[in-house]
Amino acid sequence: MPANNPTPGVPAAPNPLEAALTGAVASGVIEVVTDANLAADLLIGTPERRARARRFFALCARLNIALVAPILFGVELDSALRRAVMRRQVPAGHLPALHQDADRLPVSLVTDAAALDAARQRARVIAGELAQ
Repeated sequence: MPANNPTPGVPAAPNPLEAALTGAVASGVIEVVTDANLAADLLIGTPERRARARRFFALCARLNIALVAPILFGVELDSALRRAVMRRQVPAGHLPALHQDADRLPVSLVTDAAALDAARQRARVIAGELAQ
C-alpha cells in the first residue's frame, strides 16, 4: 500500500488502518469483525468508498486476518443491495451479479455468541485506535 510521502527522504507516516491492523496482528489478533456497510461499499459504494473498502479487504488478506460477521450479515447486505436498486443507484439487472459477488466475499459468519463477542471487543479496540 503506497504511503503518502510529500517530503523525499523523510519516512511517510503509516496509514492509520494499516498501523492498527498490523499492531493487532502483532498482539495476536487473527480475525476482525466486518459489517454489511463495508461490504456494500465494496460492491456499490462511491468510488472513494469502494477504494477504501478494497484497501481494507486487501490489507486483511495480506495480513492473514480472517473477516468474520454476525449471522445476519448476508441479510443486511442483500437489503442494502435491494435499497440501492430501489433508489435507482444500481440497475435492477445488476442485482444477480451483485448477489454472486456478495456470496464470494471472504467473510465467515459467526454463530457462536462468545466468539462473536470476543471479535466485537477486538473490533472496538481497532476502531478506537482509528478514532472511528
